[in-house]
Amino acid sequence: MIDMVGELVIAQSMVADDAAGRETTSPRLARNVAHAGKIIRDLQDLTMSLRMVPLKALFHKMNRLVRDLARKRGKSVQLITEGEDTEIDRNMVESLNDPLLHMIRNSVDHGVEGPDARAGRGKPPTGTIWLRAYHSAGNVVIELQDDGQGLNRE
Repeated sequence: MIDMVGELVIAQSMVADDAAGRETTSPRLARNVAHAGKIIRDLQDLTMSLRMVPLKALFHKMNRLVRDLARKRGKSVQLITEGEDTEIDRNMVESLNDPLLHMIRNSVDHGVEGPDARAGRGKPPTGTIWLRAYHSAGNVVIELQDDGQGLNRE
């Protein structure tokens, strides 16, 4: 359907160009071509919105990952998510899964310290990872942050 709407947009553009290029174009024809163009643009917007899905399912999967990894590593870690309703193209969600999974795994494994190390640094025993998504300047931004020890440059 999306491909067909794309073809329809191209065909409408060719008709509009032909109508505009004719020396004897009637006002009625120009009005009808413009009206068809508006309908086609609305249809294109609607079909593009069908591809958009919220990040909620991806974020919930990461919540389970944090819980399982923390238990396996003997750590107490909570994941706080923001912007779960932010929508993104469904193909992008699939592309984000593996890199996001890798970064969260690194955060739990290497960033957030164990309870004893956190207590020694005056931190609460439960570490926190924040996963945020939001729109900025026409883009979707996904941020990952933890309250762990930071990077060990050595």
